[in-house]
Amino acid sequence: MTEEQIMAHNARLRDLGDRWVDPGPIDPVEVTIPGETKLLFKGTFSVGEYDVFVGHEYYFGIPGQDECLGLSRSSVCDASVASASALLMRNYDLQMVRW
Repeated sequence: MTEEQIMAHNARLRDLGDRWVDPGPIDPVEVTIPGETKLLFKGTFSVGEYDVFVGHEYYFGIPGQDECLGLSRSSVCDASVASASALLMRNYDLQMVRW
């Protein structure tokens, strides 16, 4: 889906007003690596020298739900490690804590 298609989709949802029903994820994850920017939906992708796992996009709502994303450098770490970490944080409500 292109950025223009996403913007048109969001405009149609706003036009529905009170008739709007949560359609699920409608905001993709924007990933920027020097020299390259991509809007990503659920799935596994390569962006530059990185592997990107998108568990799900941002969900609108009250409250909304943050996106689920794992990022790993292809030459350093297997993509499955980053995706497993993202899924663990999503499924078990784990949080990053400073020690």
